[in-house]
Order: sequence, then structure tokens, then C-alpha cells
Amino acid sequence: MKVVCLFLFFTVCLASDMKVNFNPNSDAAKEHLKEDLEGVIQKNPDEMSMEEMQFHYFREHDYNNDKMLDGNELTRKLMQQLDRLPTTTEVDKEKVVMAAVEEALHSFDLDGDGLIQLHEYQIGGLSGH
Repeated sequence: MKVVCLFLFFTVCLASDMKVNFNPNSDAAKEHLKEDLEGVIQKNPDEMSMEEMQFHYFREHDYNNDKMLDGNELTRKLMQQLDRLPTTTEVDKEKVVMAAVEEALHSFDLDGDGLIQLHEYQIGGLSGH
């Protein structure tokens, strides 16, 4: 199944191989961040450094404010993004989301605790995991 430009969180884009790619400089990522930050801060994503963009993506998706992203937070955001795209069935959405969350945790959860901390997110995003 091919899904294009699905975030994640934080700007997670998926391809048919379900690999997670983070490109904060993409137009889609900037537009997504602009939507998320509307009414929160006045700074435009075009004026932000990569680190600032990563911080704001991370913070906007940390729904319980524990400074970590868990599978539930990733699932919630991915489901919101999938609802914006034309997809076939709820079963397909669930499969895509489960695979994406698994891949995101595998790519970004460097210490294996089942949570993604900001520094792991930044390291994973910069290293291309």
C-alpha cells in the first residue's frame, strides 16, 4: 500500500516500504507545522532552524506533556493525518498506522524503552533513520 506524506509526527512520510523519513524542509512539513502552530506562536516555519522545527513538531504531538512520545500519541496523530487523505477502509488505515508506529519506534527509540524523547527524535531525524 502506498501512502504519501503522512506525518508524524511529526512529519513522518511513508512510502510503500513503510520507511520513516523526516524532511523538515519539505513544503508539506512546513505547511503541517504552520497549521499545528497557528495561534500558538507567531513564527513562520520558513524562519525556523531545523532544530526549532523538530522541537515544535515534537511538542505539538506530545499530547500528555510528559516530554516523550509513545505509541498512543503516534497513533493518534497518524490517524488524524490519515483522515485527511483518501484511503480505502478502516482496516487499511489500521494496518498503515500500526506499521508506521512500529517503524517510528524502531527508528527513533534509541534506548528501546518504547518512548521517543526529544533528543532521540532529533538524532533519528538528523541521521536519516
